[in-house]
Amino acid sequence: RIAQGRDAAQAMYDMKLWRSRHEQLRRAARGRTLREVGRLVRCAARADQVVKAVRPGDPWHALRELTLE
Repeated sequence: RIAQGRDAAQAMYDMKLWRSRHEQLRRAARGRTLREVGRLVRCAARADQVVKAVRPGDPWHALRELTLE
């Protein structure tokens, strides 16, 4: 969404990221490409779904993938 010229704050809102987490995401994104940030956000979403049993998988494996990504 940002690559499409959207404002970063609006893109985070559209992705339903909690407003209280916006600054953390900005800090985590520093020094990373847009592609890397997108991949990390998707990985975090998958891990969240596995941990909540919405998606099949091993929660520990999903968290390990996210932290070692």
